[in-house]
Amino acid sequence: MTQRHLPFVLFCTALLLPALASAASEEEMLHAFGDAARTLPSVPVQTPKPQPKPVAPKIIQKPAAQPELQTQLNHLRARVIELEKQKAALQLKNEQQEKRLQASSDKLTAELETAKKQPVVAAAPLTDPKSDAERDGYMLGQSIASNAVVQLQMVKDTGLTISLEQLIAGFSTQLQTGTSVMNSEEMSRRYAAMQEAINKNMGSLIEKGYARLNKQLDKRKSLLTQNGVHWFTVKSVNAKLIPEQQVQVSVKVSTLSGKVINDFADDKVVFDNTLPPLLYEGMSLTGTGGAVEGWALAKDIFEREPLPPWVAPYDVIHYQLAIK
Repeated sequence: MTQRHLPFVLFCTALLLPALASAASEEEMLHAFGDAARTLPSVPVQTPKPQPKPVAPKIIQKPAAQPELQTQLNHLRARVIELEKQKAALQLKNEQQEKRLQASSDKLTAELETAKKQPVVAAAPLTDPKSDAERDGYMLGQSIASNAVVQLQMVKDTGLTISLEQLIAGFSTQLQTGTSVMNSEEMSRRYAAMQEAINKNMGSLIEKGYARLNKQLDKRKSLLTQNGVHWFTVKSVNAKLIPEQQVQVSVKVSTLSGKVINDFADDKVVFDNTLPPLLYEGMSLTGTGGAVEGWALAKDIFEREPLPPWVAPYDVIHYQLAIK
């Protein structure tokens, strides 16, 4: 009999005991119960199964980085940090420069706006510079302005459109601060494009200059045409000058538009070949009391007659000479 049948046997025995009590004595019942108990198999003792010993988790160690690779990584990290610092410094510098340029631009804009609101008044009378520094400064200012005038005129004549206000602003900024709101690359590119446009149209401007010159020569009989200069009699005389003769001469040189290049009167000169070419040439065509005039395009007399820088090559030149 197995251990799992034991409860069932005991249960059946308990049920039969009252019946047995009626048929047998108490002693017999005890003997019978003891005999039944002795016939029962012993209950086996369960022994606990041995538990497996806990196994410690196996630690997997990562291979150590190679020293050379680690050095390269450290170098790259340091380089990245350095580049970020340089980038930040460059951004700060650019921001500061932009602020300075913006402040300068705002200041000039405000000055221009203020100047526009000022009432127009007559220019103050010119005063004669006294010291050497004053006279040199005046001379340099006139020279710079003369060059600017001819450049501006040529730009206008070629059909290019510019802002006069910004021309003044650019001049003032450079003169006062030496800075520019435009970078040098753009300035060079724009100047080259403007110069190319002027050169491209120069041929057309020269042709127009000759057309204006021919209008002055039309239906007139010239005394002499030499080296591009056309000479005409204004006041005729019977006798011409002789070499080494001293006379008083008045000369006025101007453009067809009326801008005076040179003007002097009653200068005593000796008639010889040491005189300036055009003066000698004009004096040789007349005598005391006479007067002549010459017409030419500026480009044809540049080498023989000194002309100021504001004269354009296609300007028509009028040379007037009188002898007393």
